[in-house]
Amino acid sequence: MSAKPTVIKYDNVEVFGNQPTPFLTISNDMIDAGRYGRWGQSSSITLEGQLTGQDYNTLLNNADSLVNGFSKSFKDLTVSEDGTDFTFSRCKVESINFSESKLTKLVDYTINLSRYSNFTGTFGVLDPQEKFSFSRQEDDTATLTHEISARGFATGTRDGLTNARNYVNSISGWNNQIAPKFIQGSSLYSNAVFPVLISVTENIGRTDQTYSLTENYIIQEGADSKVPTSVYGSITSNETLEDVVDTVDIEVTCRGGKDFTMDQVRSHAFSLDMHDEAIKISEVKDLLITPVAKTVDEDEASNTITIKATYDNDALFIVDNDEHGLNNVSNAYLDSTVSMDSDEILDVITFSVSSQIIGRGNSAQQWTNKENFLANNVASVDSVQAGLTFSDDLTSALRREAEIAYSRVFGATAASNFPINKKPSSVSISKNEYANEITISATFNNKDTIGEGGSGSLADMGFGATADYTVDVTPSIRQLRPNASCTEDGHYIIYDLNAKNREKVAIQLNVATQGYNYTPFTSQSPHVSAPATADARSESVADVLSNRNLRITNAIAPVANAILEDLCAIWVNIGHIDTVLDSESQDYNQTTRAYSVSQTYSQDSYNHTMDDSLQYIPVTTKGPF
Repeated sequence: MSAKPTVIKYDNVEVFGNQPTPFLTISNDMIDAGRYGRWGQSSSITLEGQLTGQDYNTLLNNADSLVNGFSKSFKDLTVSEDGTDFTFSRCKVESINFSESKLTKLVDYTINLSRYSNFTGTFGVLDPQEKFSFSRQEDDTATLTHEISARGFATGTRDGLTNARNYVNSISGWNNQIAPKFIQGSSLYSNAVFPVLISVTENIGRTDQTYSLTENYIIQEGADSKVPTSVYGSITSNETLEDVVDTVDIEVTCRGGKDFTMDQVRSHAFSLDMHDEAIKISEVKDLLITPVAKTVDEDEASNTITIKATYDNDALFIVDNDEHGLNNVSNAYLDSTVSMDSDEILDVITFSVSSQIIGRGNSAQQWTNKENFLANNVASVDSVQAGLTFSDDLTSALRREAEIAYSRVFGATAASNFPINKKPSSVSISKNEYANEITISATFNNKDTIGEGGSGSLADMGFGATADYTVDVTPSIRQLRPNASCTEDGHYIIYDLNAKNREKVAIQLNVATQGYNYTPFTSQSPHVSAPATADARSESVADVLSNRNLRITNAIAPVANAILEDLCAIWVNIGHIDTVLDSESQDYNQTTRAYSVSQTYSQDSYNHTMDDSLQYIPVTTKGPF
């Protein structure tokens, strides 16, 4: 144990040994951290004394020993006096100074130490600063700048810079610290705001152990949740008395900053109702929902998406006479040209209609809209107006174009008395994706067609049919048979058998139609009757014809039956018991909606086809041949 009344140790080592005990002074200062109040206490400790030695070398060795004793910082300084210990923990060695000397007997020295204690703030952190700056913009947004800085000192195994960085990062970000009154916040969450972090700037001072962050935010005023910000930029409206169509250009920029991914920004941008915003700002109430043009620019570096769109109120895209274009709005329409060719001899007018599909949007969108228009075979309604339909197929639309031209040239009376047939003579589709063109062409005429006009069951069925038939009659001929002479070689005798063969009547009927309001023939296969036998005579031809309605279950049956009955009434002896249906076949082509039926009858001589005198073959009695 040392005999000195006062012993000073550093890092639990009596560094002064047998040297005189230095004079110790302490100066304490309170650390004021502004709005944080009293942060802690800073202490400055000074040790002033003298080193002794017999000669130069001894004194120099003592000085080196003193320096080595205070070579490490952040160790405890202990002062023991009269049995009482005073400990100053974690002292930092600021300096060790020796006065000028020849190092003969004595040398003065001063040792300066510092320490921090009595912390109410974060230990290891000094000079904390935090500042919020708000600025309201003209685009219904506000900017927020959050500045944080601190100076650190070493604690334990952590250096001062680490302590400063940890402290600054712990209070970075946004947690509804300040909600300024001049910024419109959420109406649902007590006027809270939802800033989106745009950028972060970091400053490091390694020499003075300082660290600072500057966070820049953008606030969407009135937002009820944290979403990417959307700012509508320049909006131009072209409205003049001379223009038939008004156009409105609108631009919106969505920023996700560092809080959202590019996919999230893209999803939010595409969910914005730019059509509604264009109407509000431009006050053009009848803008169509689908834009004429739309472009999307993405900047992944700034996590920003800019969408530009152009809207108009082009009435050509409005269907069903909706004057405001808010209901039945199509993304495409037919731009048609009609030519007419009148045959004065047959009194038939042929209409050639060529319609190009015009689509909305950019080049890719136009092609998609055109193909959808074509594929759906209807004027498709915009998806926003779900539930509305416009059921007018393309061939009917082309026919309507022909009807308009028909009425204008020949008058409404002619167009009504001699209407255009519903079924086109021909239809063709031309698609050129490179030229972004789809053209539909059709040919119609107003010649008489079964079921197209007038009234009655056929007209009510709503379809037109064309028919052609053939009737082949193999007449009944007196039967003559040649036979060789029994008495003279090379001579033949023709015998009259006094009998006739049966007359054959073959009827072939073809009916083609394009139905509009009936269900196609799909559920039942065509029925083919077995060839007639002797027992079949019990079923008359009239019964066969009447029962066809049970066997043919498609909409062409009434037309085919009516024609077939008329043909049989002329060529077949229906009421005779000897008239027999030898064969019958029928075929239905569901694709072309064409129906054909053939029947073959055998009967006694009924159709007078030649004179009896012509049935004999003149025979010469002169021989040899």
